[in-house]
Amino acid sequence: MNEAQFAKKSIREFRIPALCGACTVLFIFLTALPARTATPQGPGIGIMIGEPTGLTFRYRSFPVIGLAWSIENHFHAHCDYWVYTAPLAATLDWYAGAGAKFIAWEDNDGRRARHEPSSELGVRIPVGLSFMALPKLELFAEIAPGISLLPSTAFDLDAGIGARWYF
Repeated sequence: MNEAQFAKKSIREFRIPALCGACTVLFIFLTALPARTATPQGPGIGIMIGEPTGLTFRYRSFPVIGLAWSIENHFHAHCDYWVYTAPLAATLDWYAGAGAKFIAWEDNDGRRARHEPSSELGVRIPVGLSFMALPKLELFAEIAPGISLLPSTAFDLDAGIGARWYF
């Protein structure tokens, strides 16, 4: 075995143990951080990217409000109340809740049939992770299965990632 082959084999042999070691050190570091609340203080405003994409507002335990739009042709508004939150780590929480949503369709491109409704009303069940990256910066990921109730029943799924800054 020449020197290049030995170096290549050595790198491969140490990759997994090195990765495991790095993950262990990171885990120990994160759990050793001083415990601080993951509940932000004051009002927060931010952006969310996904379906829907738009603005998000939150004020402590007050329901989370989202105003969004779609690149297709609709406006989306939702209001969620986090029924359950629990810490996973010092600055990481998971949550589950219930909410309502309203979608208004715009039909100026002629793609929707005349008999199709121009708005929908439904419910959603948001489940997500909330990470306080800084004392005033929250990063989040959320998935929200839902059902449109009016004018007809249909299942749908909202999902996205985002950030909020608290004042």
